[in-house]
Amino acid sequence: MRRQTRALERAYRRHGSADTLTSWKSQFDAQRRLLQQKASDYWETSLANCAGDARQLWTHINRAIKPPSTARVPHSEHDLARHFKGKISKIRVSTASARPPTVAVRESPALSSFAAVTRKEIHRLVFAVPCRTCELDPVTTWIVKRSVDLLAPVIVDICNASLQSATETSPGVCPPKEAIIGPRRP
Repeated sequence: MRRQTRALERAYRRHGSADTLTSWKSQFDAQRRLLQQKASDYWETSLANCAGDARQLWTHINRAIKPPSTARVPHSEHDLARHFKGKISKIRVSTASARPPTVAVRESPALSSFAAVTRKEIHRLVFAVPCRTCELDPVTTWIVKRSVDLLAPVIVDICNASLQSATETSPGVCPPKEAIIGPRRP
């Protein structure tokens, strides 16, 4: 049912017609009613199974009223950093005597120019992104998608300025890189 609701929502977002909106809203209402009914049935059955057992009844009521407490992770960020630093140093020790890899140099065409990014491309790319969100996202995907007409010119300017200001390094010269793994500071 959720999959069908999401498909109707995508159809509405794509077409924006009154028919697709009506279909999406009615499907969403049906889904909400079904979930409410399932929740009601679950709690009715759970509480009926507690008949005569006050302790079990209050356990169920507390579970419904109080949100679950967040479980403490048994390892700190320092433990995690220490673990990975140890793992990296073991890998470095075990590969210290290994011969360096043979890398065949091959010719590749140089990128001498970039085509400017257009609003149409940004619009297409933003809508191609799945609607998933993480706690680390500064803005949820659905807000970006809804605001793409306002954001697209800014994103186009940022991308084009980045491409225009890019500098080329000397051929065959890559700066050395080293991974530093440690706890993030807020």
